[in-house]
Amino acid sequence: MSFEVEVGWNVKEMGPIFREAVTQTAKIIRERSRADISAGVRGRYARGYWNTVEKIEGGYKISETVRPAYVKVWEYGGTSVGKPLLWIPVGTNKTPIKKWKGGMLVRPKGKNVLMTAGSRVKVRGMAGTGSGVGAVQYIGIRSMVHRKRFHLRQIAVEEAQNFTKRWGELLRR
Repeated sequence: MSFEVEVGWNVKEMGPIFREAVTQTAKIIRERSRADISAGVRGRYARGYWNTVEKIEGGYKISETVRPAYVKVWEYGGTSVGKPLLWIPVGTNKTPIKKWKGGMLVRPKGKNVLMTAGSRVKVRGMAGTGSGVGAVQYIGIRSMVHRKRFHLRQIAVEEAQNFTKRWGELLRR
């Protein structure tokens, strides 16, 4: 996403002041956007947002970048679809299924869950006999709808509208 500001007079005379106003605008956009990301997803991706100021013919351009790219789904909303299922960790398990190293997982017939296999060792004594019971580690779903959590575009537009005020304050100094 980029915003361009047109300049209608001699940039050489007003250049340093104009550049300072653009730099301040970029800094405010960055601070507000990172705060918005932190509030939306508990700060995990805030450092993945940055912006740059670039001189173009007739003015300056502020460009925004958000990484990783999949974070943009929280800016606009969207749906994640499984192939065939999305496996969501359950309870205290926070491990993505690709990184699971806790032993063999079993999917009972007709169920959309993955469980750890029960112990094959028979337990004797006061606890009784029999095999151990497996625990559910993942639940499978077909799709998931992500709601809009960020307001980055709105922040950039608001700060672009405040640019003339910021520039006017710098001119009065």
